Amino acid sequence: MNDSLQRGLSDAGFGLSANGWIELLRIAEQITDAQRARATGQVAGLDRVEKSARQSEALGQLLCDWPHGFHSLLAQHQAVKGTSLSISRTYGRIYKWLYAYLEAPCFQFLRDAFEAYLNEHWWGLICRRNRNLRNGTKASHGRSTVSATATAAGTGPATVKQLHLAGLVAADVVELPSGRSAWSVPVSEIATIAEYVEDAVDLQTAARLLGIAKSRVRELVDARTLTAHIRSNGGSRPWMLSRIEVCELLERCRMQIRSEESAGNQTVSIHQILKCWRLQEGEFAKLLIAVQSAVVRVRGLDTSRDGLSGFLLERDTASAWRASMVQQCRDWLSIDVAARMLGVKQQVGYQLVRRGLLLAQEDDGQSGRRVHRDEVRRFGETYISLSAVAAAVKRSPKALLAQLEGRPVCGPSVDGVRQYFLLRRDLARLGVQVAPVGTNPS
Repeated sequence: MNDSLQRGLSDAGFGLSANGWIELLRIAEQITDAQRARATGQVAGLDRVEKSARQSEALGQLLCDWPHGFHSLLAQHQAVKGTSLSISRTYGRIYKWLYAYLEAPCFQFLRDAFEAYLNEHWWGLICRRNRNLRNGTKASHGRSTVSATATAAGTGPATVKQLHLAGLVAADVVELPSGRSAWSVPVSEIATIAEYVEDAVDLQTAARLLGIAKSRVRELVDARTLTAHIRSNGGSRPWMLSRIEVCELLERCRMQIRSEESAGNQTVSIHQILKCWRLQEGEFAKLLIAVQSAVVRVRGLDTSRDGLSGFLLERDTASAWRASMVQQCRDWLSIDVAARMLGVKQQVGYQLVRRGLLLAQEDDGQSGRRVHRDEVRRFGETYISLSAVAAAVKRSPKALLAQLEGRPVCGPSVDGVRQYFLLRRDLARLGVQVAPVGTNPS
């Protein structure tokens, strides 16, 4: 700027003349004011040092580390304004200065930096209504409507939205004052959407490829053996599963075939197992895991059946696997059953689990948690409810609680658990003996 003023140079880094620098200096503080607290128009009193110093500092902020400093300033404006469909509302003051008051060709570098920022960071659409922007900027902007994206990817708008809601496709969504939602999708996501659509199969097709019922496919999805990119919850929305995953599951099971000859009564087909063995929820997925790990051996294929249903399993290993599943079902209990075995209400059982006093783990293949029978026994041998102690010594729980020296491990006044529980070892010191709670559900 000094060089321009003193020597009249037409190119001092930004291609501005002395008059151009002065014109930019007059409005620098209004452009950099992200909060828009100052009035529009040129600033009066630039002959005073403190006023001109503020303008000079604002101009330095505007041009420092060009264009990254300017882009940071634009990001501040966008954050203050929030989500909006309108460029002019979001960058109103900057937009007006750049395309109205600074329309001279020497300020084109400002407009170039502004449009470069929009191409990279503006979530919304740039279209014909943005008349001030160059046609090249409109054409190169990497955003598209849901409808145009769906057409380019060979699918429908609903599929694009569902893929975004599933976390598979990037998109920006803004709730409008009318209650409607405005969407914009990066153009780079079109290829990703097209790949999902090309690979997609619905629930009925997946069931046909695997040779099993649709309910069994749902079990495999619940057990995370298969991935449902889009899952219907009883409405008209179609399922979207991966054809590649379905084929890979079949191939992994085929790789376990050791002999093609049938062994008669020594084999049992997966079709027979699904029809007659009364598998519990989640056990079909565990059976396939056992097949893939050779725990249950595959002896051949029944060519009259498609997919998994035609696999002939060795009866002995399949029966041994089934027996182990039955034993596991006996050993593992739901939290409701565990609560009944401990003689407490269902709500107390869940509170004990959340408190960490009764240990539970995630139930494989199902939603929820389960408790091992040994854990119920351990809890009964370690803790005892205040009401059980009061009944044994024939006192009221409230009076007994006031006289006990040991502090309860949980309870309404301790951590909000509905029922008080004490450590048995604390009662032993007081000479109180109460038998553990029985292990049979009431």
